[in-house]
Amino acid sequence: GSTLVAPCRVIAALVQESGPFNYCLSNGFQPKTGSYVFSINFSTIDSVGAMIRYFKGRGWTRLAYIVSTDATGQDAETNINAALSSPAGSGIQVVAREHFNATDINVAAQMSRIKAANPNVVITWAMGSPLGTLLRGVRDAGIDLPLGTSAGNLTYAEMKQFEAILPAELYFSAPGPMAEGAHLDKGVAPAMAAFKAALSKAGIQAQQGYVFAWDSAFATIGALKKLGLGASAAQIRAYVAQQRALPGAAGIYDFADHPQRGLTISSVYVVRWDKGRNTWVAASEPGGAPLR
Repeated sequence: GSTLVAPCRVIAALVQESGPFNYCLSNGFQPKTGSYVFSINFSTIDSVGAMIRYFKGRGWTRLAYIVSTDATGQDAETNINAALSSPAGSGIQVVAREHFNATDINVAAQMSRIKAANPNVVITWAMGSPLGTLLRGVRDAGIDLPLGTSAGNLTYAEMKQFEAILPAELYFSAPGPMAEGAHLDKGVAPAMAAFKAALSKAGIQAQQGYVFAWDSAFATIGALKKLGLGASAAQIRAYVAQQRALPGAAGIYDFADHPQRGLTISSVYVVRWDKGRNTWVAASEPGGAPLR
């Protein structure tokens, strides 16, 4: 834990130098290299980067975004701007930058400004109920455009809850298990099969949070199996940090080259919510290039 950026920062301040070993369950948190804190899955930097690459590949070069003012939204905005400053983001123009408080119940003014800016794609970065506020704002403003949003919304319950206000095209960055029809690395097939079999046995549908929890637990338990239950925090950290080809449900983890996280943009897929099939389907190759 935690599953949120701000609490992960607090935990990290307490444990990053001397332990215990900690896995932050938010990919928006960027741990200090060499610390006792690791962070799940691909980073928000890569999540946003893949989405920007996808938008550019589709010819959607007039971008508007609205993010929350909390730590999660600040992290997202930083990474949106970083992605736009990279070669992958060249040629994309930001026509509107808007913000809202996660406790707001109305974003009409922000959506009015976004619509007036004439974008051809919009990022609505929030999770849970605040995303519902943004989606209602999009609908009420008459904005009929492709939307991109946080991978934290990859839950069936949320898609059901917002069914009446979902746009025609809603995109997310996602790990392989959430990208139906994706071109996956064959090396992850056994790990993904084990993940899906375990969830199926428990009567659970695979979704984002389970992927995160599974891979972080898999890496940690792997260390305990190798070192024994009496292993120190330093030993666990060292063992995980040395793994160079650890197959997880979300990809092949290389903690030596990619400290504290193990995955890069090559494990990120852009997916689209398919209302007819009631699931997410792959829209991109690994890394965000549109499927051909």
